[in-house]
Amino acid sequence: MYPVLYLLHGFSDNARGWTDVGRAHTILDNLIAQGKAKPMLVVMPLGYGVPSIVTRGPRDPNARVKNMEKFRDALLGEVIPAVKRDYRAAKDLARRALAGLSMGGAETLFTALNHPERFGYVGASSSGGLGDDHAATFSKLDAKAVDFRVLWIACGTEDRWINANRKFKEWLKSRNIPFTQLESPGAHTWLVWRRNLAEFAGMIFNGKKPSQSAALSTRRWWPRAQRLRPRGAAENARRSCRPRVACLAQVNAAPAPYGRNVSRPA
Repeated sequence: MYPVLYLLHGFSDNARGWTDVGRAHTILDNLIAQGKAKPMLVVMPLGYGVPSIVTRGPRDPNARVKNMEKFRDALLGEVIPAVKRDYRAAKDLARRALAGLSMGGAETLFTALNHPERFGYVGASSSGGLGDDHAATFSKLDAKAVDFRVLWIACGTEDRWINANRKFKEWLKSRNIPFTQLESPGAHTWLVWRRNLAEFAGMIFNGKKPSQSAALSTRRWWPRAQRLRPRGAAENARRSCRPRVACLAQVNAAPAPYGRNVSRPA
């Protein structure tokens, strides 16, 4: 049974984004071959819960929230159960990770922080679209219920979302939610997100929580009481209606009725 990383794309992209442009399969294949990451299943679903979110023209002012809510419902109620049923996927949360970039980063945080019992590892890159009222977005968040092995928040220092990410991290501190942060040079680009994926992949499924020495550019923050612990958007949506699944391991996963298996020996 393999651990599973659910990897989410950004706004205007589709389920192929992380492989066609992000080269996620190449990055992870190399990390696995070098022993820097664990063999895993990577599931890349289409991230639009509300199709109207990618249409041009006037948009429902509540579309952003509806999109995250509908996507969360589809991920938890349809995608994850299907992967558990049709693939050799580990069923425990200690071997389940959720990560994404931009819109996908916001969806990652929205889903995982509102359902911390469903994921062991959480990674958000250049998150955009959470809004400013975090208390309302995460109204049921209970610090005592949050025990992620990794909650990782990354953003480029020239990214247009850097201030929003910093404000969100300050809000997490105010709620005593521990997290690991990374601010690295770069803007809202794939150059940053590829590096972020390589960084995050080395942190997951190893049973360890990252320390301050996990990466020179990574800074870890803990609550004071715990610090002593060591194409066009619409066209893309039409063309990608099912999740892509890559088997990044030394053996094949069980055949599946949808998606694509990619298996390369280390």
